[in-house]
Order: sequence, then C-alpha cells, then structure tokens
Amino acid sequence: METAIQDRTKQTRTLLTTALQELQQARQALETQPTDYRSLLNHTLKALKAAFRGFLTWHDVPIPEDAALHLMARPCTDLASSLRLYVDLLLPLEAEAPALLQKEALSVGERERIRNAYFTARNAIATVLGELPASLRPAPTSS
Repeated sequence: METAIQDRTKQTRTLLTTALQELQQARQALETQPTDYRSLLNHTLKALKAAFRGFLTWHDVPIPEDAALHLMARPCTDLASSLRLYVDLLLPLEAEAPALLQKEALSVGERERIRNAYFTARNAIATVLGELPASLRPAPTSS
C-alpha cells in the first residue's frame, strides 16, 4: 500500500513538473516577437492536460494515457468545482485546436482566443496546484 502511494506521489509530481514546463514554453512562445501562436496553443493545451492528469492521478482516478481534456473535465470538476470555470472556457478551444494549427494565417480573433487560453490555463494550473497538498508542488524553476 505504501509503495502504491509513493508511486502515485512520484507520478503526480512528474506530471505537475511537466505541466509547469509546458506552461513556461507557452509563455516563451507568447513573448516571442512575433508571437508564435501555434506553439502557444500547443504548449498551453499540453500544460493543461498534464496538470489535469496529475490532479486525477493524485486522486487515483484512472484515465487513458492519451485522454483529451474533455474526458478529464468531468472527473476533475467532480473533485474540485473550482476547476469548472476553466474547463468551460478551455474545452471549446481544444476542439478547435486541430483546425487552428493547420491554418496558414490566424485571424485577430483566433489569436486573441489563443492568448486568452494561455492566461486561463495558467490560472487553471494554479488552481490545480492549490487543490493539491503543498508537498506535491514541484520546485520552482527560474524565470
């Protein structure tokens, strides 16, 4: 039993570390001139998936390895209603992402939705971290 908890703790920390690294890469894409919106979208969604997967792993909720955000949304919001707003705001963008990543040129509205998704995901990940024991939080990274 103790080994299972240690494994789950390690897995959760690894996923949360991945989420923060992806979020950092998203921020770098946002700060690039000109902004790399495709990279911003890609890393934002990866960060969110890793954070939600870590949250569910900690709570011992099985989820397929390649699960999309919409499959993680219900179990996450069942465990923490504080995540509902973020899920509601981000799920539509997840559905649009494949088409957006294929477009040659993004409209101003699409670029703004991607930018807003980054800030929403950043807040969602902070909320996930707040919903978990402090001992699970990865060590802060520089920058």
